[in-house]
Amino acid sequence: MSIRVITAIASVATIGLFAVAEETEITATAGDARIRTVVDAETNEVEEAVVERLEGGTWAVREAATDAVEDAIDDVEDPMAAVDFVDCNENGIDDAIELADGALDANGNGTLDECEFAYGDLNLDMVIDGSDLFIVFGWWASPFPLFGDLNFDGVVDAGDTGLLLVRWGPTPF
Repeated sequence: MSIRVITAIASVATIGLFAVAEETEITATAGDARIRTVVDAETNEVEEAVVERLEGGTWAVREAATDAVEDAIDDVEDPMAAVDFVDCNENGIDDAIELADGALDANGNGTLDECEFAYGDLNLDMVIDGSDLFIVFGWWASPFPLFGDLNFDGVVDAGDTGLLLVRWGPTPF
């Protein structure tokens, strides 16, 4: 037997109900309000929730309150649904999990090496070389350059060439 805390949201009032679970059904009563829930014993997820109010000696289902509770349960049931995670290589696994499992991160910056852009490697061949320098020269003095503006000042110029030359050679990952 376990104790569960169920928060029922009915209209504008929030009622905290305590219930003792036997198997998978939980029933909690507070005054003239009652909530009945069915919980999957394996996954611990709420399968059904019904809010009732005592009216003339009979429990009557309150549809609006039941809908509000089910909506709240849906929002809380999968806490990771609202959490974005980074998956730079689009393999369906959070990058943080991949890093914890030993994926390569040579510079220790928390980004998978396979996803990291080597600053200055404009053609993405894992080497900063003459090919990248030609890309910089190709965009030289262009307004709104698409490539080569390594210092983000809005123009490709000597500053960008200097940054490229400082990083010359194989990339670290």
